[in-house]
Amino acid sequence: MDDIADRFSFALECLFLFSSSISNFFRAGELLPILSWTYVVFVLLCLLSWSKIRQSRNFNMFTYPFSVFNLFIFITLQLSRLTNAQSLEAVTTSIQSGDSAQTADLSASPTSSGGVLVAGTTSSFRPIFTVPTDADSGATLIPNINDPEAVDAQTFCPGYNASNVERTTSGLTATLTLAREACNVYGTDIETLNLTVEYQSEDRLAVRLVPSNLDFTKTMWAADIGNPIDYNLYGSYPFYLDTRYYEVDEATGNLMLVTSNETKATADYIAYSHGVYSRNAHGQEILLRPTNITWLLLGGSIDLYFYAGPTQPDVTTAFQTSAIRLPTMQQYSTFSYHQCRCSCANWSQLQEIVDDHERFGIPLEYVWVNIDYMNQVPIYHMGRKKVDNNILEHEIGLLLCGFLRYWKPNPQEPYVWASVAGASRTAMTIRYSLLPYMYTLFHLAHNTGSNVMRALAWEFPNDPSLAAVDTQFLLGPALLITPVLAQGATTVNGVFPGTGGKGEVYYDWYTLTAQNISTPGANVTIDAPLGCIPVYVRGGYVIPTQEPAVVTRDARNNSWGVIAALSLEGTVSGNLYGDDGESVVQRNGTLFVEFTATRSSLYASPRGTYNDTNPLANITVLGAQNPVSNVTLNGVRINEGKVQYNGSSRALVVTGLNELTSGGGLDAGLGFEVGLKGIL
Repeated sequence: MDDIADRFSFALECLFLFSSSISNFFRAGELLPILSWTYVVFVLLCLLSWSKIRQSRNFNMFTYPFSVFNLFIFITLQLSRLTNAQSLEAVTTSIQSGDSAQTADLSASPTSSGGVLVAGTTSSFRPIFTVPTDADSGATLIPNINDPEAVDAQTFCPGYNASNVERTTSGLTATLTLAREACNVYGTDIETLNLTVEYQSEDRLAVRLVPSNLDFTKTMWAADIGNPIDYNLYGSYPFYLDTRYYEVDEATGNLMLVTSNETKATADYIAYSHGVYSRNAHGQEILLRPTNITWLLLGGSIDLYFYAGPTQPDVTTAFQTSAIRLPTMQQYSTFSYHQCRCSCANWSQLQEIVDDHERFGIPLEYVWVNIDYMNQVPIYHMGRKKVDNNILEHEIGLLLCGFLRYWKPNPQEPYVWASVAGASRTAMTIRYSLLPYMYTLFHLAHNTGSNVMRALAWEFPNDPSLAAVDTQFLLGPALLITPVLAQGATTVNGVFPGTGGKGEVYYDWYTLTAQNISTPGANVTIDAPLGCIPVYVRGGYVIPTQEPAVVTRDARNNSWGVIAALSLEGTVSGNLYGDDGESVVQRNGTLFVEFTATRSSLYASPRGTYNDTNPLANITVLGAQNPVSNVTLNGVRINEGKVQYNGSSRALVVTGLNELTSGGGLDAGLGFEVGLKGIL
């Protein structure tokens, strides 16, 4: 009987060892895979030793050390699994119940010991160093250029002598050595430099000066904030564009450099532009003077790239494609209205802000609530005490950048003041109507390097009187923006480039009326009541529009519109880019529509595979000299009740086209032709 009991005990122990080993193997694998295989090796070694012990035929239950060890591991792992399951069940129950008391148990709160209490458990963490607020207060220093006692480095310092000059296939190299004793005006002068001059393309020259025996570390100065230490949020690319104007001698055709600000509005000029990029990431100061530009660098190398142009688009495109790359294309929704703020007390307050925007009819796509960490560096202050200044800041920001950021904790949303709310709705209606046009501009910038916002002097390069205009700009080639920059002002002065007999015409966005400018270069006083930004459509261009909505998701499903602003010759052109607005790689295809017009017809010629099913609702023609009674769309005559002509503004508006274009007014398979016989 004892032998049978021993064998039964042995079989029972083998069964336990087998089942517990399997459980331990898989449980250890859940924690860390290598633990499972370590455990297997341990089991094999135990089995070898066990085979020797077994020869003694002593089968008492749990007499072998391996059995006791396995029992300990098995109980430990099962208790761990049970504890984790109970914790997970408690958290899940708390989240699903929505009970405020249970939810509060999951919140984090500081403890007296410096840790954080979460769900009844204290967790400690390493404190993060925070820069004290007085770190912004530095020594009062006078720049050398303003210090009468400072040494003039240009006359006092020795300069360098060149040696070992060697020509290369694309330029030259040389060694530069201090000509005499160092002056050390800006720190310790570097005794020896390596010079490399290289023609990298037909329009780009690179000049590089590097210390011959000095290691250096490139850092970014435009950090914005010092927390955490040694990290940067931003970078900078020091680049300048130089445009020089020449007057054309009518008799000889020779070019004479313009050296004064006095120019003739009726004279003919020609401009040549070049650019210089200083590739240096150290802190630096750039001094612009009437006759020269000076870089003051804290360190690094002198690494210059010269772009020959000769036009501004040539220079800026070459700079982007060769040095900093073309801008990244963004999702459609990013061009909507964003609000960035601090000091939201809780989720309920945040939800209230979102709801109030919709209640007051102000579009809102994104709310950024993560800037409280920057409250030690109050750089941006969008809120002011005076309401009219709030109107100024809100309307400009909403129309142009679609982004509002403020730091002060008191409410400063655009709906807080009735007048600001009205100005915001006006600006956002214009902006959201223009989103297809803006999206197209950014697509072109992403693919060709063209500019979205343009200085007047860039678009009209042969007019030197525009070089100093920094209070107006063009959004793409077709929209002239003249923002009000003075607090409380109800008028603003601006110019209309190319008018006064030079071939350009502009139409008021609100009244659709052409501006009558008879004098070239005239500085005109423009009415700008509070809440109204002067916007003008440049003749010769087509602007695609879309019915606005509170969010871009809904706006993208609304009907299309087309504004055709005729040039003085009666022609227009334009384009529209479309895709799904979300994908990085456009697997759903793209759509590109080209708009053209003759004296009697407007054409839309689409190409691409993206399927847009939104109908074309209306067409507005600016500068129509005569009323048109017979308007056709793809050969189908439009009911006269849908065609309206304003004799004073000379604007022709065709509405109610939805039924005729229900399959997609700008779809790649449709396009359209609008007959406007007799419009000019």
